[in-house]
Amino acid sequence: MLGVTNKSVSKWETGAAIPRTNTLVQLAEVFNVSVDELFVEDEETKTPTVQIITASSLDDMMNEKLSAEKDKRKAIIQISKKEAKLYLALLLVIVLAVFIVTVVMNISLEDVMTDEPLTLLKDLLFWLFFAVSIGGIYTGIVAFARLLKRIPLIATVVLVFVFPITITLIASFGICLIFPVCLKCIKVIKEDNNGALY
Repeated sequence: MLGVTNKSVSKWETGAAIPRTNTLVQLAEVFNVSVDELFVEDEETKTPTVQIITASSLDDMMNEKLSAEKDKRKAIIQISKKEAKLYLALLLVIVLAVFIVTVVMNISLEDVMTDEPLTLLKDLLFWLFFAVSIGGIYTGIVAFARLLKRIPLIATVVLVFVFPITITLIASFGICLIFPVCLKCIKVIKEDNNGALY
């Protein structure tokens, strides 16, 4: 592939010779690394030496990069105990406040006395669903804010330009995520410092 003999590679591995510059560039392209990454500093002499990339070292490099990407993605959904407590407290306040305000504004004492209990229960369930939906929008906003910290600036600009679509997506995802996020927050709060559940 590179036009290099086994004898040349053997000399590189033993340190008897180093590859030519154009061969280093070709090797870097093949392994999808920079030329600098092919060199390591020798611990004893503190001089740069060529690091021969073998299949196992390439696997190790790729696994490290994949692991770093995976950790980056996990960081989006990881939350601290303080964040979990704050989220649940604010969610509870929002849902209760919206529920109480909507019930007070829409159901009068006269309605309670004259309506059938089933109709009143339907109204209360509707307003509870409405309050939880508002809580879902709050959940979407929190998730969106966490996401904004991790996406490039250009993506943020695009999201601002398509604001109505962004708001619709925030509300939709928030309503869908409200229960899983609440369960995750409760789990985080229940964990002690060693990571064990109470």
